[in-house]
Amino acid sequence: MKVLLPAAFDTYRCNERGCCCRSWPIAWTKGDVVRTTKALGDTALGRRFAQAYEVVDKESPELSDFVTGAPRPRFEKTYGRVRLDARGGCAMLEDDDRCAVHAAVGEQALPELCVNFPVVALETPGGTELYFEPLCPEVRRPLYENPEPFALIEREGGWRRGVHAFRYAKPISAVSLDANRTIPWDDYVRYREEAIGIIADRAVSLFGRLARLAHWTAELDITGAVPAQPPILSAERYVGYRGWFEQATAEAPNELLALRFTQADHLLVDFAVRADRVEALQAGVTDWREPYLRWVVPAEDEVAASVEAYLGARLFSIPFIADEHLIRAHWLLHLAFGAALRYMASLCAILETPCTREVAATALALGEFTYRQWQGDVLIFMPQPPSHIRGPRLAEVDLTFGAIA
Repeated sequence: MKVLLPAAFDTYRCNERGCCCRSWPIAWTKGDVVRTTKALGDTALGRRFAQAYEVVDKESPELSDFVTGAPRPRFEKTYGRVRLDARGGCAMLEDDDRCAVHAAVGEQALPELCVNFPVVALETPGGTELYFEPLCPEVRRPLYENPEPFALIEREGGWRRGVHAFRYAKPISAVSLDANRTIPWDDYVRYREEAIGIIADRAVSLFGRLARLAHWTAELDITGAVPAQPPILSAERYVGYRGWFEQATAEAPNELLALRFTQADHLLVDFAVRADRVEALQAGVTDWREPYLRWVVPAEDEVAASVEAYLGARLFSIPFIADEHLIRAHWLLHLAFGAALRYMASLCAILETPCTREVAATALALGEFTYRQWQGDVLIFMPQPPSHIRGPRLAEVDLTFGAIA
C-alpha cells in the first residue's frame, strides 16, 4: 500500500495531554459502542462508560464530526456521545488527562474518531492520502518550529502509525467542482499541484499569491475545466482580489469567531491563555484593526514561512478534509485566511507581542475551524472583465498585509 502525506507531518507524535478530548462531545457510532462495551466487560470501568454514554440524534449540531473533517459517509447512522465531565473533558479521561479506556484495554477499544484523530486517511487512485487536522497543537508544531516549503512524501507499505482509511462505496474517479460538475481525478491532481506551486512562489508576496490562486480557482469555476496554466498576476487582478478579500474579512461573522475561540481555547495550549482572558480574546476579533496594524503587519516577513507551509498543507487536503465541493472549499480557505488575520490580531493584543510563527499557525487553524462545515452563503470572488483604461503597474500597488487594514 502506498501512502502519501505532507513531509512536515511525517514525524507527528501525540503529546498525550488530552487536549483534543475537551470542550466538544466526541461522536461514537453504534459499532464503536459495541466494541468498547465488549472490551471493558462487567467492570467498574465498563459501568462508568455505560453511565457516561448517551445516544443522540445523528444531526445534532453538538456532535463533533465537523471538527475532524472526516467525510460524513464514514459514520454509521446511529450516533452517540460520551458526556463531558465537570472539567469540560471526556468523562473517560483520568485526572492526569490520559484516557482510561486506552490505558485499560488498548487503542483497539476506542472509537474510530479517537484512533484516527488528528489524521484523516482516504483511499484515492494515487494511493492512501493522509490529511492532518491543524487544530491539534502537535500538527501545528512543525509549521512554526521549522517551516519548510510544502513537500509530499510517499511511504510504501503504509505509515508508521495505524489509521483507518476511508473508502467510498465506489472508487474515486472524479472530484466534484460543485453539486453538478466534476473533473477527472488526474485533472484535480494537476490543479492541486499548481495551486500548491502558486503558494510556494516566494518571488511574490503572500497576498499576491492568494490573489493569483483566487483567479486560478475562478477560471476553473467559470470554465469547468482546469486551465492550461495559472494566470499571470497583474495589478488589475490583484486590486480586484484585494477588494473582495477586504470585504470578506470585514464581514466575517463576529459572533461565530468569538464562539470558535470558546470551543477551541483548550487547544491554545502553546499560549497558556487563562480562562479569564478568553472574553478579551473574543472581543479582540471584533475590534481587530488597530492591533492588526500594530502587531501583525510589521511581522509579515517573520510569519510568511509558516503561513506558506500551512496553506500548502491545506491545499493538499481540501476538499476532502473539509467534506466540501472543490470550488466552495477553496473560497472557504480564503475566508478562513481573513478570519485568521483577525485571530492573529486578537492573540497578539492579549499577549502584547508582535505576531510570531506560532501565533500565526494557531490563528490559521482557528480561521479554518471557524468555517468548518459552514452552512451559510459564501462570498464568491468573480474577476472583472479586463479594463482598457491604463491602471497602475504591479510594482505600484501595496501587496503587503497592511493593504487591507
